[in-house]
Amino acid sequence: MPNTTMYSIRTRILNLVTLAVIISILSVGLICFVSLRRIVMNDTNEKMRMLCEGRRKSLDSYLEDVEQAVETICDFAIRNLENGDVDLTEHVKTVREFADPLAANANGVMTYYYRLDPKLSDESGFWCYRLSRGGDFLEAEPTDISLYDEDDVSHVGWFTIPKKTGHALWMDPYYNDNIKAEMVSYVEPVFYDGKFIGVIGIDIPYEVLSSQIEDIRIYRSGYAYVLSENNTIIYHPDYSIGDSMDHIDYVVVENKDETSGKVRYQHNGENKIATYETLSNGMRLYITANEKEIDYEWIKVVSRFAIISAAVLLFFVVITTLLADNIIKPLDKITEAASQIGEGNYDFDLDYKGNDEVGVLTGVFRDLSDHLKVYISDLNSMAYSDALTSVRNKAAYDINERKLNDIISSNQDIKVEFAIAMFDCNDLKTINDNYGHDKGDIYPKNACQLICDTFRHSPVFRVGGDEFIVILQDQDFYMRDELLEQFDKAADRSKNDASEEWNIINVAHGIAIYDPALDSNAGDVLKRADALMYEDKKAYKAA
Repeated sequence: MPNTTMYSIRTRILNLVTLAVIISILSVGLICFVSLRRIVMNDTNEKMRMLCEGRRKSLDSYLEDVEQAVETICDFAIRNLENGDVDLTEHVKTVREFADPLAANANGVMTYYYRLDPKLSDESGFWCYRLSRGGDFLEAEPTDISLYDEDDVSHVGWFTIPKKTGHALWMDPYYNDNIKAEMVSYVEPVFYDGKFIGVIGIDIPYEVLSSQIEDIRIYRSGYAYVLSENNTIIYHPDYSIGDSMDHIDYVVVENKDETSGKVRYQHNGENKIATYETLSNGMRLYITANEKEIDYEWIKVVSRFAIISAAVLLFFVVITTLLADNIIKPLDKITEAASQIGEGNYDFDLDYKGNDEVGVLTGVFRDLSDHLKVYISDLNSMAYSDALTSVRNKAAYDINERKLNDIISSNQDIKVEFAIAMFDCNDLKTINDNYGHDKGDIYPKNACQLICDTFRHSPVFRVGGDEFIVILQDQDFYMRDELLEQFDKAADRSKNDASEEWNIINVAHGIAIYDPALDSNAGDVLKRADALMYEDKKAYKAA
């Protein structure tokens, strides 16, 4: 009878302990499943968004260079007309002499033209082209507009549309018979004294635009495509130029603003998710992937965790069944540890080190929690936004630095131009000590805002409590001296305008330009910028 009673008590304890372990692990598993799915999905969305945003900025930079070149030629033409009674033949010659070196030095320009309105005179203007990049421009007879009806958009839309609307525009890709290639044209109307004079335009090869899109890949089957403002194909791996995409029913999942967001749609019987960004010329860049592939990323993580959890659960049950009398006390600690994991606390102490099954179980659970802690920590570290300033953080900078290094190592024959600027907030510790950390947070936020306002076309990163990095390329790279001077003037104004010390922007800075003779990678450029920044800081402290 006593043995039966003891056996019954042990069985009841065994059942209760086993049930507690099962409930604890299932609770932790459910919480972790939900958390992991959210983390992985957020990471996927951020990855697609950053890829789309980065490529959009690259395309915008190229398109804006073309637009600026056309605007510069137009401004010159108008100024030339303002000189008084100008002979149109001489006017056209003067404009071409001005435009020729500008077009020759512009990246990717294949044709440039100035077509006068036939109603003004017999002077038609000029149309210049070259057959290869870097080659000399040849002059050809401009299109005889009188041969076409004004409504014939396919042949003279480049002339009639800007004339009618009075606005510059990007034309959809067209085939150029002279160069035997698809081209994309940007045209701007010329008006003087309320009278339409003509149009000035530049053509770039379609392949320059498409080459920056066709190499975009995400997951196994993901790709990118570009649509015009009226929803026709500019580039798509499955469709031809000019095809309509009106048959696609986009469902908005998220609207970041009017120019970007995320959509869901069906294509060839597959559900897809796409992130889109609107280019400066009104076109929309989409980066898309199969929804199954996106789901697979988090399902894979969750499945692995489920297998580990199932193995641990089985291990618990086996060990508890074999050694119920010996595991009660350490099992209580394990159960408590499981509850802490469920609350998000991974810092607990499992001190049982017995050389038996319970000790093995304790070690396995300890290892599992450590691995889970590291894995979730790694996932969380993949967030790229700085919480205080909302600019990109150190992780985002590391990604950009690797991209620069890839460009440096893979484009040996292409001139790589970029600069890195390092900024450090002087006296932040003094403000924190004298006024508190709430005021100390205002200081770097104000400094960050001024940096962002000054370097509008460059990515800004907060890499420390008081340190910021800016990567200057394209327009900001060429205007770096003017922008830095503008930044210093604005910072000096804050010293006179601000009544509180924490609103004064006092920032040391240094900027270094990539030099292949000095720098093997972007990290070397950053080191030189950092050294120059510290020299600036030393000069400030010595003053």
